[in-house]
Amino acid sequence: MQKYLSIMSVFIVLLMTVGCAPKVAVQPLVPEKRAPNTGQLDVYQSADAIGRPYKKIALLSATSQKRVRAEKGAAEEPIVRQAREIGADAVIIKDRRARTQRNDDGMGGSFEVTVYEVSAEAIVYE
Repeated sequence: MQKYLSIMSVFIVLLMTVGCAPKVAVQPLVPEKRAPNTGQLDVYQSADAIGRPYKKIALLSATSQKRVRAEKGAAEEPIVRQAREIGADAVIIKDRRARTQRNDDGMGGSFEVTVYEVSAEAIVYE
């Protein structure tokens, strides 16, 4: 019985870890593909801070679920990774939200998670 409970505990922890991986949605705004950005990627909180011409190439949104006390940047990190992958020079963070929700643990109980949602525009400098 002890072995069964131990195996179930490991299984539940694995399910919770996999289910919490950040998901990034990409909506391309231009048809051409770009090489990945291997250099610096700038992160702006407002388009007013850019100070040079740019073009939007994609809309990005990410959702990350973490147990309570998750890091605030949990959903921004995958946005930056995805922006690099599609060849962006920078991202403009458009919206950032956090909410707490209760999830069923499948064994008659529940646990709280913080859900972080971030939306951004991927841009290239002209």
